[in-house]
Amino acid sequence: MTYTLRLTGAPSDEPVSLVEAKGQLQVTHDDDDATITRLIKAARQYVETATDRAMITQTWAASFAEWPKISTIEDDDFDYSQIVPSLQAAPYLDIVKLPFQSVESITADATAWTAFTAVKTARGVRIKPTSTVPSGEIVVTFKAGYGDAAATVPSDIAHAILMLVATLYDNRGALALDTSGMKAASGMVPGFAETINRYRVMV
Repeated sequence: MTYTLRLTGAPSDEPVSLVEAKGQLQVTHDDDDATITRLIKAARQYVETATDRAMITQTWAASFAEWPKISTIEDDDFDYSQIVPSLQAAPYLDIVKLPFQSVESITADATAWTAFTAVKTARGVRIKPTSTVPSGEIVVTFKAGYGDAAATVPSDIAHAILMLVATLYDNRGALALDTSGMKAASGMVPGFAETINRYRVMV
């Protein structure tokens, strides 16, 4: 199913605090506080993108251009050399994002839609209609994350983020906070890939 994800409510906290990061870096002055804070955010976002997970509670909007359709063959006696599959509405919507918390709302063509059930899955959430599927653009607003506080994030993920922050800080003159720079930095952190792979959501 093709859809786009957009962050609509940023987390209120980070898995690693400025105090923790400065302690790891052995930085006792305040001159680099803004830089370290930026590195914490960049490291957390990199881990979230790599794993398809949200750390601290955040709100997302998943947008479908329309309710997905699937191909079907309606007549077993049809000439298979000339098949033109028919289309029918898919039985559900699947959204990949962990740890899934709750569906906040769903709109269909900008109008509230409530004829659905939402069930958590191993990858996120599955939404099934309880009546006819709606028409128009479907937007599912939902919350995901381990919790509202840093303490809810698994300690090994938080440690991986802390180590990535330290590597970025030590190489801040050489590494940009773009995809290649973040990938290079993560490759310098012992055990980083193993930790991330344990939490990666299989799509």
